[in-house]
Amino acid sequence: MKQFNQIILIISIVVISIVLSGCSLSEDQGSDQIFTSENLHKTEILNLELATPNPSKTSPVIKDLTKTPVNNKTEDQKPSPVDKNETSINVDQYSLTISSPLQGISIEELNEITSNPFVFLGAGKDEGHHGTDFSFYQYKSFDQIEQLPVLAVFSGEVTSVGENRPPYGNMLIIETPLENFSDDFQSEFVKIENFNNLPNYTNLNCPNYSSQTTKIELDSLSIYTLYAHLYEVPEFELSQHVVVGNPIGEVGNSGLSGNPHLHLEFRIGPSNFEFDEMAHYENNATLKEMENYCLWRVSGFFYQVDPMKIFENYLQNR
Repeated sequence: MKQFNQIILIISIVVISIVLSGCSLSEDQGSDQIFTSENLHKTEILNLELATPNPSKTSPVIKDLTKTPVNNKTEDQKPSPVDKNETSINVDQYSLTISSPLQGISIEELNEITSNPFVFLGAGKDEGHHGTDFSFYQYKSFDQIEQLPVLAVFSGEVTSVGENRPPYGNMLIIETPLENFSDDFQSEFVKIENFNNLPNYTNLNCPNYSSQTTKIELDSLSIYTLYAHLYEVPEFELSQHVVVGNPIGEVGNSGLSGNPHLHLEFRIGPSNFEFDEMAHYENNATLKEMENYCLWRVSGFFYQVDPMKIFENYLQNR
């Protein structure tokens, strides 16, 4: 019996030792877990502090690659014409010498949207097509051409602002002295012989503008750029300077126009001439408006130049 009690005692001691050993092990593991968690928390805080941007510096932009961009916008956002400027160039505007007349459409692409080309039918004739029309219903990512920003092709000064008068509608004329262009450009487009025997004979109903022509001097010439059928009256004043590539209006359908388009004209003529009023083909057109229209269109003092020839010259010599 005594021996049996001794065995029971030994077994009890062994069991108690095992239990005590297990508790110690659990406590150690818990300490390790707590220590690890604290270290992890501290590490996360440290990393967060290191990743916090310096307020004096610009934070990098992180793009959301989960959405497919359309013209730098998500599909549920419809870009406006201004947002669709796919040919924007990040350079000083003053360093440019020529620009496409339409924002988002390069000079190389203008042929693709020419809806009515330049047609010269002879000196003194108002018939034909004195400029080039650009128009489309859909082109690339553009839904329409109406209200597409119109850009200044050359730097220069405003010589005419038209307020929805026929045929040009809302229009703007910008003068650029030819001395700003290269000798090659001038030799290509300046035709001094065009100024012989002026004014041209015309069968267009024109008032006597001899008082205007006596003021014209041909010792200095400029290229004049006309932008017609604009959406609104251009917000410019006579003699105001315009920089190449800057917006001067939006494509519209004003004046004698059947659909939204940009009508672009180039003419070479005497410098420093202002067409403060210009209109024709309407009974209420004033003599002054008709006089300026005839001077511009048929007198020969401002002779026509094919706009696409200007752009082709640039592309060939850039």
